[in-house]
Amino acid sequence: MPKIGGTKDPSIEAIRSLAPDLIFANREENRPEDVLALAETIPVDVSHPRSPHDVPGLIRRWGDRLGASTRAELLAAEIERRIGVLERSILEPSFRFAYLIWRAPWMAAGRGTYIDGLLSLAGGSNVFGNDPAYPETTLEGICNAKPGVVLLPSEPFPFQEKHKAELRDAGISSSIELVDGDDYCWHGSRTIRGLERVSGLRGSLKRSE
Repeated sequence: MPKIGGTKDPSIEAIRSLAPDLIFANREENRPEDVLALAETIPVDVSHPRSPHDVPGLIRRWGDRLGASTRAELLAAEIERRIGVLERSILEPSFRFAYLIWRAPWMAAGRGTYIDGLLSLAGGSNVFGNDPAYPETTLEGICNAKPGVVLLPSEPFPFQEKHKAELRDAGISSSIELVDGDDYCWHGSRTIRGLERVSGLRGSLKRSE
C-alpha cells in the first residue's frame, strides 16, 4: 500500500497522486488545513459524530455517496434498533465513570465526545462530563471525582495492567477495567460492537454491586 502519512501529517501530494474519487475525514482526527487543501481538488466527506445517535444518518449519507444505499440502510436501521433496545432498558443513570485516554498528562473523555455519548446510552454518568472534550486531570483529580468505574482503553494510549496498579497505588478504589479502545471510540459499523460493549459493561457492574 502506498504511504500517505498519518492523520496529523498526511502527504497532500501523495494523496492527490492516487486520484481518489472521495476522501473520508474526521473533524477530531484530521487537521482543518489538511482537509481544506485536499478539498481544493478532491471531494472530502467530514464527519464528527458525538453519539451513536449521529451514526445512522452518517451511514445513510455515505451509502448515498458510495452507491450503496440499500446496504447502508440495513446497517443504519440495525444501529437504530439496538439504540432503542438499550435506551428502553435504562431508566436513569446507573454508574459513574471516568474514561481515560492518555497518561503523562492524564487526560479523560469529557462532554461532547463520542465516548461520552456511547456510555451515556448505557446509563453512564461521566464524572468529567462538565469539562471540555478531553480535559487534563491528575490522579488526585480522578480520585476526588469518585467514579464508580475507571475505563482504561487500548488506544490512543495503550493502557495495561501496570496502569491499573498505578491507579490503585494512588488511592483510587473504583472498579478499573481495561477495554478495547476501538469499540468505544470508532463509529460506523463499529458502533454495533460499541453498543454491545457498553451494555455488557453495565450488566457486569450491576452484578458486582
